[in-house]
Amino acid sequence: MGKSTNSAVAARARTRDRRLAAGVKSGARDDRVAVAVTDVQRAQAAILTSREQAALAIAAARALEREKVAAAETIITRVVRELSGERLTIAQVAELIGIPPADVRRILRGPSRADGSSGIAR
Repeated sequence: MGKSTNSAVAARARTRDRRLAAGVKSGARDDRVAVAVTDVQRAQAAILTSREQAALAIAAARALEREKVAAAETIITRVVRELSGERLTIAQVAELIGIPPADVRRILRGPSRADGSSGIAR
């Protein structure tokens, strides 16, 4: 009877050791999973931040473009009016500065368009 008791005690001890080892493995696994989840969350946050920064950069570039185009259109309008004041025809002004005669007429017709642009074809 002592032999079977020792054998049963040993079996229970082995089972307990396996459970403890499994618990340690499970805890390490839980830690690895938690680290992996955190890595993904950080990566997703980095993607979102990058997209927001890109959107802001695009908006700033578009604002700068509008500013520069408006300044250039102001120069073109001034030059068209100055050349027209030199008693040049619409066709001559258009040929000299390289824009269509319809745009020269549009510029000479009024101070500016309702949409804020000079109407110059781009």
